[in-house]
Amino acid sequence: MQTQALLFDLDGTLAASESLKGRALADTCAAFGHPVDYRRYADVMGGDWPTVTGHFFRLANLEIDLATFNEHFRPRYQQLLADEACLSPGADALLAAAQAAGVRLAVVSSAARWMVDAVLQRCGVAGRFELVISKEDVDRHKPDPAAYLLALDKLQLPASAVCVLEDSAAGLAAARAAGCRCLVLRHDFNHSHDFRSADATLHTLADALPLLA
Repeated sequence: MQTQALLFDLDGTLAASESLKGRALADTCAAFGHPVDYRRYADVMGGDWPTVTGHFFRLANLEIDLATFNEHFRPRYQQLLADEACLSPGADALLAAAQAAGVRLAVVSSAARWMVDAVLQRCGVAGRFELVISKEDVDRHKPDPAAYLLALDKLQLPASAVCVLEDSAAGLAAARAAGCRCLVLRHDFNHSHDFRSADATLHTLADALPLLA
């Protein structure tokens, strides 16, 4: 079946923001006197927020409640996004080609809505997506397929009519469990992820162009 919609994961897929999130996590730990190498975010990239923050708390030997940590993390991450967030290589070309071909566009992310909105606004692409799914829209997150199943329901499309673009093993598992074709984007934070079940591995999002025909 011809591809009728592209469903983009956000961080690390549509936007080159994974390093920024890692830096914000590390900076917040350092602000409490417990420095951590931000590159350790690669260990848990794609996981839900309690998993990610719990990993950093263990690395930093930091005992703090999540709400307090989030209060300090949010402004730091917002500043990094405002200063440095950008689309992943090839994203603009893929979005433009999809829109020209009448392919519908959606974002399906496990990130909190404020994070999603901040990235989309900073990258200037908020108006290109007819649907945005974030953490608050589902009770279960990737690798659970709930977010992708919700997107299919809202778009009123079968799984065979969409193509998912992801960058994590959890995201790939979620897309597969929803019955969707899935292309994965390689980058510096996901070298250890197993993508053998993906339909294709991309080096830039522009690599997806010939695969969508």
